[in-house]
Formats: sequence, structure tokens, C-alpha cells
Amino acid sequence: MLGRTVNALYEANVSALYQAISEHVVDKLELKTGSVHLDITSFHVDGEYGQDEDINAIKLVKGYSRDHGPELNQVVLELIYENQAGLPVYIQALTGDTNDAKAFSGVTKQHIHCLKVAQNSRYFIADATLYTEESIRSLDEQKQKFITRVPMTIKSVKQAFLSLEPEQLSSIDNDYSGCWLDADYGSVNQK
Repeated sequence: MLGRTVNALYEANVSALYQAISEHVVDKLELKTGSVHLDITSFHVDGEYGQDEDINAIKLVKGYSRDHGPELNQVVLELIYENQAGLPVYIQALTGDTNDAKAFSGVTKQHIHCLKVAQNSRYFIADATLYTEESIRSLDEQKQKFITRVPMTIKSVKQAFLSLEPEQLSSIDNDYSGCWLDADYGSVNQK
């Protein structure tokens, strides 16, 4: 019976089902979601696993290991959670060697619109992996504001950082300072 239930959940698209349930929970708890946060993590799995013949099944394979165990098989979990209670509103299991940037790009194209409507979120927050031309354009096309850290691997960012003078920075609090810079990375105007 458990096996049939798990198979039925898989056939029904667990991620879509989870998203629908979480929308009802957010409504029931009357959470006022001002932002959602995207994150991705991996965890290793132990044991012997046969190869699933379903081409849509996630693969337990070696990938970038956050556990510093490159010899371990792993699975990747992509989460979007709301900011008030930290409730996950979207969850997706992915193959263990999934590229974070490609996964982020996929979620910005396929799920942001329905999350924005469902959660009425003003800001989409993610780490620097989000900052690719493809993801930025997708967010802009959907009129979704985003907050992320811009990676120093982008040449124009590195040049701007190296040309900053200390007097251009404003104190944010005791430990941080910063300044606004205009950019058009990915042909999208941003600060």
C-alpha cells in the first residue's frame, strides 16, 4: 500500500502538490509574505540503489559535495520559502549532480509567476548563484524584484570594486558599509 501511495504521489507531481498545499497553509495562517527565498542544498545518501528506467526520476549520483565527500552519492533539494514563518512554499528534488545556476534559472522561468501570485511576494531573494544573465532577464520579464549578492567573477563587478575609494562608502551599521552602483548586466537596469 505504501509503495502504491508513493507511486501515486510521484505521478501527481509532488512539487506541484506541495506548492498547492503550502498556499493553503499560508492562507490559513494568514502569513503576510513580503519576500520568498530560494536556496539549494545537497545531502548524501547511503546504500545500494539500482538505476531507475524512468527518464524523469532523479539520479543518485556523485556531484559537488557540500559534505566534502565527493565519493558519496547525493540528491539535491531546491527550496523556496516565505519570509514570515520560514515555511517552504516550493520544493523540488533534483539529480545529485544538478548545476545550481541552471536549477535557479529553471525555477525563475517556470515557477516565479505562480509563486508571486500565490504568495504576493515583493522580493525574490537568493545567493549569488541567481545572478546570471538568463535568470536576471527572466525575473525582469516577470516584473519580479530580486535581492542577491553580485559575484566577483563578473569582470565589470571586479573592476567597479577595485576602483572604489573608501570615501564613496556609507556606513550601514558597525560592521558594514556600501554604496549604490548602477548596472545593466543581462540588459536589465539595476542598482
